[in-house]
Amino acid sequence: MRCVAAAGASTDHEQRSGTGRSVGQATLSAATDLLISDYVAWREARLRVRSAYSSWTHTRGHAKLAFAAYVAALDQEEKAAGEYARRIEHVAGFVSTGSDGDPEGGTKLLGR
Repeated sequence: MRCVAAAGASTDHEQRSGTGRSVGQATLSAATDLLISDYVAWREARLRVRSAYSSWTHTRGHAKLAFAAYVAALDQEEKAAGEYARRIEHVAGFVSTGSDGDPEGGTKLLGR
């Protein structure tokens, strides 16, 4: 949504963040950093699942314990994947509309 302002007035999208970028650009940049962080967290959780699965399938003496570790790793990976998916939805919504739908100025986009 594009705002039209009276001569000399600035819109929310034109206000500056102090870095020479608009507030929306700064918010998107911060959200992108968080998106990458969520992606890395999901990938790390995925690696823990692979490791736990390998331990479980190659363990002879403590199979129940190894299986419990595998299930816990799966739960953590599912949580990380969900957080990453939600962040993608928020960032995609911001990119397509120019707004995250949050009247507080990007706290939803930043996951706050």
